[in-house]
Amino acid sequence: MKLFYEMFKIPASNQFRTKDRIEFWLIFNGEGKIVTAGKSYDMKLHDMILIPTESEVAFICSAPVTVGRILADDIHYMSNNKPVFTPGTDTGLIRQLFFIALDISGKNPPYKARLISALDNLVHTSLISAHLVSGHKNPYIVEVINDILNHAFDPDFDLIDRIIRTGYTPNYFRRIFRQETGVPPLEFMNNIRIDHAKELLIQKDDKTSFSEIALACGFSDVYYFSRLFKKNTGYTPKEYVCHYHEWSITSGS
Repeated sequence: MKLFYEMFKIPASNQFRTKDRIEFWLIFNGEGKIVTAGKSYDMKLHDMILIPTESEVAFICSAPVTVGRILADDIHYMSNNKPVFTPGTDTGLIRQLFFIALDISGKNPPYKARLISALDNLVHTSLISAHLVSGHKNPYIVEVINDILNHAFDPDFDLIDRIIRTGYTPNYFRRIFRQETGVPPLEFMNNIRIDHAKELLIQKDDKTSFSEIALACGFSDVYYFSRLFKKNTGYTPKEYVCHYHEWSITSGS
C-alpha cells in the first residue's frame, strides 16, 4: 500500500476530477461545500470526505480554503465507489499523522522509506476506522472488520467461525459484506495481510526466511502466501525484495 500526502489551497469555487486513486480531503482552514455523485456535503474545519476514483467534484466556497489531501492506491475496497463524509470530531488522529507524513516527506531521516511505509500503515488503519464509523455500516460487519484488524496476522484466526457467530450464513454474509466494502471478507483480510507483508519484506534481512514472514502475516502455508502475494502485486515475495532494493539504490533512500 502506498499513500501520497499533499496540502493545497482552493482560492475560489472550482471543479475537479479524481483519477485512478481514491482521495481523502481534510479541511484545515476555511469552509465550503462539496458536490459530488449527486450529493452535497457542507465541509467545515477538520471535516473529511472520501472521494472515489473517476469522480466529478465541485468545491463551492466564498473565501480560500486550505485542504490536506491523501491519495490512496490500494484501498479501493473501502469506498465501494461512494463518497463518505467524516466529521471533524473523528479525524483527530488522521490529522496528526498527516502532518507527520508531510514532515518526513520533506526531510531525509535514516531509513526514510521504512518510516513512510510504517506511517502509511497507521494512516491506512485510521482511515478504515473513521470510514466504518462514518459509513454507518451493519454493526455485524463492523464487528467482523474490527476482529479482522485485530487478528489478521494470527494464523489461527478462523474467519468462517467468526462469520457464523454473527448469526448469518457464510454465503449471505459474504454478499452483504461485499455490498458494504466492495470485496468479500477473505479478500478484505488478505489485502491487509499482503500490505503487512510488503512492510516486512522491505525490512527483510538474510536471517529471515520467507516462511517466517508468511507466518508473521497470518499465513501458515508459505506457498499459498507466495501465490497470493504475486496475484496481488505482480511479484513473488523474492522478486519484491529485489525490486525494492533496486528502487532504494536508484532513489538514494
